[in-house]
Amino acid sequence: MLTHVLLFTVLLGYAGVASAHGNVNERIHGLDHEIAHHPKDVNLLIKRGQLLLDEGHADDARDDFVKAHKLAPKRIEALYHLAQAQLMLKQPDTALESANKFLQQATNDAAKARGFILTGDILSASGKPFDAAEAYLNAINHSQEIKPDYVLYAANAFHAAGKTDRAIEVLNDGIARLGSLPTLNDRVLELEVEQKLYEPALSRIDQMLATHQRVPFLLYKKGLILKTLARTSEAKQTLASALKEIDELPESRRHTQAIEKLKNGLLAEINF
Repeated sequence: MLTHVLLFTVLLGYAGVASAHGNVNERIHGLDHEIAHHPKDVNLLIKRGQLLLDEGHADDARDDFVKAHKLAPKRIEALYHLAQAQLMLKQPDTALESANKFLQQATNDAAKARGFILTGDILSASGKPFDAAEAYLNAINHSQEIKPDYVLYAANAFHAAGKTDRAIEVLNDGIARLGSLPTLNDRVLELEVEQKLYEPALSRIDQMLATHQRVPFLLYKKGLILKTLARTSEAKQTLASALKEIDELPESRRHTQAIEKLKNGLLAEINF
């Protein structure tokens, strides 16, 4: 009986995926029919190109965006999506050319921010992380509301370019502007430890602990740094505090995979 239930569940899941793809394919076929009757309808070409791109048919999508841009050069979204398709097709030079044309014609900061993010992605794929980082910074500078992901993109690109000090600076600036977000704090902490900037890392962890969030994880990280600094007594005390925090968690949280993995790590470290 259980086997039948599991099989039914798998088939149901597969059917859901197949149905989703089927719906997209039906929409593409419907657009094929409409475009056959209205071959110069730019809206239809862009719409079909986006669907094809989402489905991984970048070559066909590229053709639709090229046609759309030739028919309506002022419809710069066709250039944006064309650059996406060219990037997917591993044509970074032509993708960069399309992205640059999009940026030259973009008239508002929101569009420019999107264009600079895409440019950064293209430059990253081209093995030019420093130039990519500068593009991501341009996206940040053109954003009315900065997205944490943009900060991470810029920092990671600077790190890939061997400019870790600059990466840390970008992350700290992002934290100053956006607040103490875990995603940004965790990344800058990783870089500080990598660069053996242990004292700033310890100070950062203490600031993060003041928020009373993810306390066991932060104490674990702090204990590891103290161990590296040969501050053995403090390290053991900190790791023991992390174990105590875990024991005081609600039972439902204590038995999650993440917490159990953390506890095993703590037990292994505390006996060093």
